[in-house]
Amino acid sequence: AGYIAKSSFAREFANMDRDVLQIDIFLKFQAYGVALDWYVHGWNSAMHSLRDFAKNEVVPALSAASGSSYYSVFASYYEDAEFAHNLITSILELMPPYNTASSEQ
Repeated sequence: AGYIAKSSFAREFANMDRDVLQIDIFLKFQAYGVALDWYVHGWNSAMHSLRDFAKNEVVPALSAASGSSYYSVFASYYEDAEFAHNLITSILELMPPYNTASSEQ
């Protein structure tokens, strides 16, 4: 008998891991548009996409309430509250300097 996750949120994370794996496959075949669509809308997770997490839209109240979340540290460092989302979309849209990266990078 294996472990059965009782929390639906734990299942959501597992399902989003499937999205990450699928995006990795798309990138290896240079299907950047499909990878971007998968990132924005997701496929395996019924509740959230990877974009939602990158934009901190899943648990923003917890991050704001704590005042010392890892997210706020990175947002402060990069001087951009959507730094993760902007980086990911820049890569998937092949914006410079990522337009010269190989598909293995």
